Amino acid sequence: MNEARSGHTATLLANGKVLVEGGTYDNSAEIYDPVAKTWTLAASMNDGRDSSLAVRLANGEVMVTGDGISDVELYDPILDVWTLTNSLPVPGNRQTETLLANGQVLVTGGSGTQYNGPPLDVIETFSLVGALPTAMLTVTNIPTVGVAPLTVQFTSPATDNLGNNVTNWNWSFGDGGMSTNRSPLHTYTVAGSYSPGLLVTDSVTGDAVVVLGLQSVTVTNDMATVSITPSSGAMPLTVQFTSPGVDSLGNAITNWSWSFGDGSNSVVQSPTHIYNTTGSFSPSLVAISTHSSLPLTVNGLGLVTVTNPANPFFHVIYTMRTNSGPNGGLVLTNGVLYGTTANAGTVFAVGTNGLGFTNLYAGLGRPEGGLVLGASTLFGTSYFGGSNGFGNVFAINTNGAGFTNLYSFPSDPRGVGQEPAAGLALAGSVLFGTTQYGGTNDDGVVFAMGTNGAGFADQHRFSLVSGNRINGDGDGPLASVVFANGVLYGTTEAGGSAGDGVVFSVATNNFSFAVLHYFSAYSSNGTNYDGAFPFAGLLLVGNTLYGTAAFGGVYGNGSIFAVDTNGNNFTNLYSFTGGNDGSTPKGALTLGNNVLYGATAAGGASGNSGAIFSYVLTSPALLSIACSGTNAILTWSTVASGYNLQFSPQLGAGASWSNALPLPVVVNGFETVTNGISGLTKYYRLSQ
Repeated sequence: MNEARSGHTATLLANGKVLVEGGTYDNSAEIYDPVAKTWTLAASMNDGRDSSLAVRLANGEVMVTGDGISDVELYDPILDVWTLTNSLPVPGNRQTETLLANGQVLVTGGSGTQYNGPPLDVIETFSLVGALPTAMLTVTNIPTVGVAPLTVQFTSPATDNLGNNVTNWNWSFGDGGMSTNRSPLHTYTVAGSYSPGLLVTDSVTGDAVVVLGLQSVTVTNDMATVSITPSSGAMPLTVQFTSPGVDSLGNAITNWSWSFGDGSNSVVQSPTHIYNTTGSFSPSLVAISTHSSLPLTVNGLGLVTVTNPANPFFHVIYTMRTNSGPNGGLVLTNGVLYGTTANAGTVFAVGTNGLGFTNLYAGLGRPEGGLVLGASTLFGTSYFGGSNGFGNVFAINTNGAGFTNLYSFPSDPRGVGQEPAAGLALAGSVLFGTTQYGGTNDDGVVFAMGTNGAGFADQHRFSLVSGNRINGDGDGPLASVVFANGVLYGTTEAGGSAGDGVVFSVATNNFSFAVLHYFSAYSSNGTNYDGAFPFAGLLLVGNTLYGTAAFGGVYGNGSIFAVDTNGNNFTNLYSFTGGNDGSTPKGALTLGNNVLYGATAAGGASGNSGAIFSYVLTSPALLSIACSGTNAILTWSTVASGYNLQFSPQLGAGASWSNALPLPVVVNGFETVTNGISGLTKYYRLSQ
């Protein structure tokens, strides 16, 4: 020791060293290091003491009392300072001090004087002012982010912030691994985010020590960034899948396992794949590099969307403005199309080239039907117009002048029809039309009237419906009729055998009525083969009637159809997708130079404002070829009657054409032949 002592105390500190203080009324103190076997003078006490008492508190400080005085002082081994604290109520000599579990010190008995004083029967307790400091341990883990396999060094000090020795460590690494080493190494082999933990206890109190400094560990796989070009297009779609030869760390990629999402696979680094069916496909890649045996993280993959081949006969002419809603059909004269908008209540004109759009008249009561042209006068109907609010028939010149209300449907009686949703047909000086309601059963009528508004009369009253609007002749005609050779042709938007509408005819001389086509029931997703709910009127070309159905069809967004005037040869010419081509065609078609023109009430490039379209009727014998797996699919329109599919192994003078087998079958309005791909060259043609 640095000083000789008697009557002193010796107290074991939390760091394993020993504090020696006092003796023979000395106030000095010194610390013994048993490892280095050295003595070092510490700060001196405030009071010199002899035969004093000392006890180490729960916070690591040392409390010294006794020697007949009431002073109590504390030694902080970290700061090397002595501090006077609360005094004992009764001073004494030769007392005892006991550290209790709650951190208090129990002081008992003693003598009133140094040697022979009377014994004391006092019991005193000492408590630290305020809460005991919290034992904390600050650790590190480095690195916290890296590529698998990732080795992390976890490091812990041997003592906590109070100087207490840590005697045990219980590490958990978040991936199921554990260790009891003070500063372990751990390797993460699987990509993910991990939350390591550490449980340690104070060597003095046995309480859990607060652990600071641990960071979450993020383990990633090495990466490969690939590309898909193109990611969308018409069937058959050839897609180039491209992968680099090295990963993101520069390691060579040795294995590729592609899955194209359609059941096909490849182990080539950068394969080319042909999609022969429509739909959305999710390709995937499992790639391994020399970095490790773990699969690489692959970036750049996405959906591949394959659509049906574009129809070369269909073109969008003009996209309507927001909330226009051209429900009615169009009429063509001198290169100008005329129509109506139900939502905006207007009569408009636009060139067949999509230029010169003009609103001729506004303020109509929801004109849902199209227009018919007589000389330079346009005739039409509005659903809520007229003096009674139940619809009207109007006339307007093609230059927008001379608007006239020809007839207002009465509010009572309903027997003559009300609320005309359809356009009109013109034969000489007679207008023919339909109403959605009114008539004997309130299921609509077919009517006739003069172009001057006189001579209104019913031609047919539709029968009562049951169940899902099912009857024998149709219900609620929303479409205009077409007149030819004393016969009216039209549609009803509901009724018929499936409740999905009909195509009908009625003779004007004897009111003889016939159903030419019953539209079929549609599936749960709204699709069928022919269309449903024909809101639109018909166009007669020769002996063929052309029209549109607002719903149903292959995509459930409506269709363009054709049927003979005797009800034979019904064909679905086009099914609307609901994209830029529009959806829900509610208007009649018009014809110019073998081109059908029409409008949709929804869809289109502007979001949902409709589109004006054309459909080419020329070149009906256009042959299309598409690959589907190991088969070639050959199709042509059913409109092209009398054609045979032929093939030859070569072209030119040496060509030898033979009829192809099997015989065609009709699929979605197209003659369809499936031939296996044999590896031999074949040329195909349609021949009459």
